[in-house]
Amino acid sequence: MTADVVELVIVGRSAPGRMTVQEPVRSVLTGATLRRIAVSGLRIEGGEDDAAAEAIRRASTRPLLDRQGGQWLVETWSSTSVNDGPVNYALELIEYEHVTVDAVTVDGLTLPLTRHLADAGRAEMSLMVQLLFATDEAAHEALSVLIEKHYEAEDYFPVVLHGVRAEPVSMRFGQCVWEAAGSEYREFVVLVSEEGDDQFYVGVGQPDLARLKDAVVGQQRQFDALIEELHRAGVLPAEAIERIRRVGVGPFPRSQYRGFRRTGSLEDFLPDEWR
Repeated sequence: MTADVVELVIVGRSAPGRMTVQEPVRSVLTGATLRRIAVSGLRIEGGEDDAAAEAIRRASTRPLLDRQGGQWLVETWSSTSVNDGPVNYALELIEYEHVTVDAVTVDGLTLPLTRHLADAGRAEMSLMVQLLFATDEAAHEALSVLIEKHYEAEDYFPVVLHGVRAEPVSMRFGQCVWEAAGSEYREFVVLVSEEGDDQFYVGVGQPDLARLKDAVVGQQRQFDALIEELHRAGVLPAEAIERIRRVGVGPFPRSQYRGFRRTGSLEDFLPDEWR
């Protein structure tokens, strides 16, 4: 590894620091080699420490510039100050890879994008693509079927990122939120690459939330079955009650869960950069 000096530009001010070159990584997105550096002893000329800290925090997705024209994303950072003296920052940076995704084909279904954000090149070598697009009812139903199919199997599927790479990337669905707007549907879909994926992470509110969804879906299915039985027989014999009870016992089709991902305000779930 080599040591040198790098001069970043943070909140419009010069921010020189000592640079140590780290091992490069391969981009999951394009396969390109991305540089990585560690910067220590970095100070912001003229203060502006609160604004600088905010800029560094946002630089996990919004790159910082250096005086040589390089662009860097922040992987990790910390700051220290002694007796209210100047703030010193330590950063671990990775080369920013700007890409434009023209469209995405998910297991054979091509989605025209409104917005996208590809978060790639981190040390853990994972890739997350966040997509925003509008669909009509037919495309919304086709996407719903696809989501239900792959959530049911908890599997990965080929995704083609048009304009970035010809080879498919093995990915799975993450968060999938949708909003009805008249005859149009707005969809926010997150895709996560198989490489570097930690899909078995247990999220906040689990397993309570999963059990709650099971209970609600079960009650809905019981109610639907009850209506059908009343319509069919005109009375409610013991056999019908037993059938209704059996319907409420899982596992259930994933199609029953799709409605939980509907929202009245898609903006609440979008990345900060899109709001």
